[in-house]
Amino acid sequence: MNTENIDTTPFIKNKVSFMLRGMFLSVAGFSITLLSLLNPEIKMMSYSGWLPVISFTLLITGILEILDSFIAKKTPLALVYSNFAIVDLVTGGIILFELHNSPQRLLLLITGYLFIKGSFRITAALQTKILNYQRIIVTGIISLILGLILWFWVSESLAVILMPTFIAIDVLIRGISLMVFSFSLGKLKNNTQEQES
Repeated sequence: MNTENIDTTPFIKNKVSFMLRGMFLSVAGFSITLLSLLNPEIKMMSYSGWLPVISFTLLITGILEILDSFIAKKTPLALVYSNFAIVDLVTGGIILFELHNSPQRLLLLITGYLFIKGSFRITAALQTKILNYQRIIVTGIISLILGLILWFWVSESLAVILMPTFIAIDVLIRGISLMVFSFSLGKLKNNTQEQES
């Protein structure tokens, strides 16, 4: 556990916030994953599928990541969280406005989103070595694998159905990762208090 490079004090102070956001993302990701697998052809906003829900989920996630960047100000992670927020907000907005266009464009966008998020996570984890950075690397690898599956190994008709499911899985693992981070911050806080006394 190498946390010498990053001041964890602002994170420890906001560990409850990380837990709540992790729970929100986990519940949203799990619900959308399950519902999109049970009923992939649902009709929303005159669009067949779960992409409108995914769009709003990414927009909310982007706003939550802006909060993370404020919590992480004065640490190297502020820029990382800002980049994550921009990618989520832009992707969510584009999906919302591109719902009625060709599925190929959305497939390219969502595949690119999964590649970018996975690459960002892996790079940020390796550069910052924040608390439990290995779990961040694992979530990045999962995002890359989901992008590869979507791009190379499924037919276009199946990819259209799997796009919302794969983004929901990405949101789910991000939520779980935040909850684990919050638990780790609690342990770090307890260890710090024990050492001080």
